[in-house]
Amino acid sequence: MSEAYSKTIKIGHYDWTASRLEDIELGIPGCSGKNYDRLLSRVIVAEQANLRQGTVSVKTRGTVSRSTRKLYRQKGTGNARAGDAGSPTRYHGGVAFGPHPRSYNQKINKKEKKKAFLVGLTLRQNDIFCITGEFGFKKTKEAYGFLKDIKIDGNVLMLVDTEDNDKRIVFRNIEDVELINVNSVRVGSLMNYSNILITEAALNGLKKRLHDEG
Repeated sequence: MSEAYSKTIKIGHYDWTASRLEDIELGIPGCSGKNYDRLLSRVIVAEQANLRQGTVSVKTRGTVSRSTRKLYRQKGTGNARAGDAGSPTRYHGGVAFGPHPRSYNQKINKKEKKKAFLVGLTLRQNDIFCITGEFGFKKTKEAYGFLKDIKIDGNVLMLVDTEDNDKRIVFRNIEDVELINVNSVRVGSLMNYSNILITEAALNGLKKRLHDEG
């Protein structure tokens, strides 16, 4: 990772005919450097933890539906002493030290979260491409051909806005393409995909988000 710098974030630019256009500057100073490695890691781990539902649960010996009668007398049988049939050592007995519902939520300072998003965007700016112009695709096959024409390799994160319903329809069935609303994209998503495409409407939402969070 390079040293911290304040150059304006610049991303690639195509139109829907797969023609390369002049790069777009977002008007937001970039933010990266070794000092942000720990921050970026902490925010991504917190995002993943907060996605966990924490609803897994097992039954203990007190909650299994088994008889509580002592299986046989304590002494004189030649066997090891035994309690009830719900003992964790018995088949279909309760589980000892098993998981129970809990919260995995990790709190992250808002300023740190905003800074981490900007760092992630800065690091991935060479893999982000904005697509503008007239959109005329009607079939998924045409959208797949477009990705081939702009030489997209690997998985794709496509950032869309509420106005991009037509684009959602033609891109949603393409393998390795994930569509996420620009207002809800997380830092981890920015770092996990090989390529990031953003529509014109979503770009305006991203700029607003960056200015609001900057």
